[in-house]
Amino acid sequence: MTNGLKYAIECLNLSKKYPDGTQAVKGVTLRIPKNTLTTILGPNGAGKTTLLNMIAGVTPPTAGSVRILGENPWASRRSRALLGFVPQEGGVWPRLSVYENLMMAAALYDIPSKEAKARARELIDAFGLKDHVKRVVAKLSGGLRRRLSLAMALMHDPPVVVLDEPTTGLDPGIRLDFMNLLREMLKDGKTVLMTTHISEDTEFSDKVIVMNEGLIVAEGTADKLRLKALGATSIIEVTVALREHVTKAHKLLTGLAEKAYVVQPLTIVCHVRDPGEALPRVFKALEGAGIDVKEVKVRKPSLSDVFRALTGRSLEEPLEGGG
Repeated sequence: MTNGLKYAIECLNLSKKYPDGTQAVKGVTLRIPKNTLTTILGPNGAGKTTLLNMIAGVTPPTAGSVRILGENPWASRRSRALLGFVPQEGGVWPRLSVYENLMMAAALYDIPSKEAKARARELIDAFGLKDHVKRVVAKLSGGLRRRLSLAMALMHDPPVVVLDEPTTGLDPGIRLDFMNLLREMLKDGKTVLMTTHISEDTEFSDKVIVMNEGLIVAEGTADKLRLKALGATSIIEVTVALREHVTKAHKLLTGLAEKAYVVQPLTIVCHVRDPGEALPRVFKALEGAGIDVKEVKVRKPSLSDVFRALTGRSLEEPLEGGG
């Protein structure tokens, strides 16, 4: 029934307006191809959580439709079984053990006891939880809790998995391990959709969807978004020594780069196509203007840079009134 479908998730003109008048999601249309890892990138309050809750069948939409492998998640319990959902917070029973949590998740989908025990053992091994089976969840680290939440969402072996901000609060090393774990799931034919406000997470994705103020701003691979938003392949960051030189340096660098803007009190970011050609001109211009330079860095643009170029705001700056 689902073999001929191209998309695992389809949303058409999806909107959510809360009773207080807040329009958290505004006519979003998106299509998530099967067997891919897709990341929705946006600041806190951009509407990401509300969008995922509608996709997962947790929050009803005000308008529009959702289909999971062609099925309406609001139509029946059976259709919701096509999807595993990992919320940003909660999703576990903190006073129960790891094993007890997995068995509780199995009970929610009426999985027979023998099958549930076998599935639990399989996921415990796959997610590195073997040494923590009897531990109470409240005593687990954040990284282990996230692994457990994901394992619980997979107990009924759904073809589609949706995760809301799964890497928030994790140390960089643990976050890297978790993202690699999501990539591994694709080998089992899963489709993974997650949200994040951490630009580094997008480097693991097949597709990135940029969301701001309840709207989809852009979508594509990370590299295509870099070219679309920045028109540049590299970034030069110039940090001046004196605050009174910032305005003058910014004006000079604006004339030498595709785009230039101030991101910190003393740092100017420049988008350039060829750093080897641009750097000598940058140094010559700053030296000629008598501007003291503290530091110069060259780096590949991040998706945080892309978000700023597309929206004019910082990815780290929360939005008010969204969800």
